Amino acid sequence: MSIEMYIAWMLFPLLFSGKTVDAFYYRLHILRYLFVLFFFSTALWKIRAGGIFNPEQFSAILLQQHLPVLVSAPQYWFSELIHWVLNHPHVSFTLYLLATAIEFVFVIGFFTKKYDRILAVLLCCFLVMDYFLMEINYFPWLPFLGCLYFSRYKLSDS
Repeated sequence: MSIEMYIAWMLFPLLFSGKTVDAFYYRLHILRYLFVLFFFSTALWKIRAGGIFNPEQFSAILLQQHLPVLVSAPQYWFSELIHWVLNHPHVSFTLYLLATAIEFVFVIGFFTKKYDRILAVLLCCFLVMDYFLMEINYFPWLPFLGCLYFSRYKLSDS
């Protein structure tokens, strides 16, 4: 468990710290930009660290992450799935590239809100696959879906 998993729950009380609808609106958009920055920066980190250029990177991560399960229960369906992915490095690398591409696509959130629904779907897919393959529970980030959903509304003049 890491504190980064609970960043949404630490930041969302800020939404309600204002006294006006305008304050709520602007804080919501600030949280949206922070979320886009967090997600996009993970893709930049993978590029900067060079992991994206190493075809065996995700295989090594999977092996390190799931070694206890692979050793203790080799006949378990999940162990067999991980073993299959490890034996097919092109599949492993493709999954890593896909995850990085999903993270990188969030850069569009800095320029337009038009594609926030697509970003919301990509976020859900990423979280489900991260939980399924890596057994990392990033579902506490789901409140950020609210930022993506409500960003389509305009601040009314009245």
